[in-house]
Amino acid sequence: MTDVLIKNEAGIIPLATAMTLDSIDSQSLRVTNIDPINFIVLGRDYVVGLDNNTRMMQRTCVSLRENTATFAK
Repeated sequence: MTDVLIKNEAGIIPLATAMTLDSIDSQSLRVTNIDPINFIVLGRDYVVGLDNNTRMMQRTCVSLRENTATFAK
């Protein structure tokens, strides 16, 4: 599992952390154990990457259920 950092659309404010089994560069990135979940909204754009603040890229939340989400490039 890889630790993931989710930031606001501008990539300035960290909103949540999560984990993934997918490659961080994959077209569709599925993340689990989002904490806290309340800042993640279906259809909104985020900057998502590794928890060490690298490989960050703009993505859209295309699926959200409980504490799991999918972000697409």
